[in-house]
Amino acid sequence: MDNSTQESHLRSDNNSVTYDSPHPLYAMAFSSNPNPQHHQRIAVGSFIEEYTNRVDILSFNPDTLSIKPQPSLSFDHPYPPTKLMFHPATHSSLQKTSSDLLATSGDYLRL
Repeated sequence: MDNSTQESHLRSDNNSVTYDSPHPLYAMAFSSNPNPQHHQRIAVGSFIEEYTNRVDILSFNPDTLSIKPQPSLSFDHPYPPTKLMFHPATHSSLQKTSSDLLATSGDYLRL
């Protein structure tokens, strides 16, 4: 399944948003960067019992209530990522940059 064109929408029956990943998921993190120029970002990490795993970055659009993969921001990860975390955004850091910083851990910590 090619997740680059995949987009998930709000289900009206239970007010939830779904994302169907092409692989089993284990780790997840939400960005706290409230920059209005960028949609909220979600990082999800795969759990594949092999060396090559994946971290996918998704964007949540509150206007259309949809989740869309961002393939240009996704990357391969050695071994399953057991923890994903975005750098917490502070008011002073928002004035300096609009980018998110993501840390992952698996067999060791990667920044």
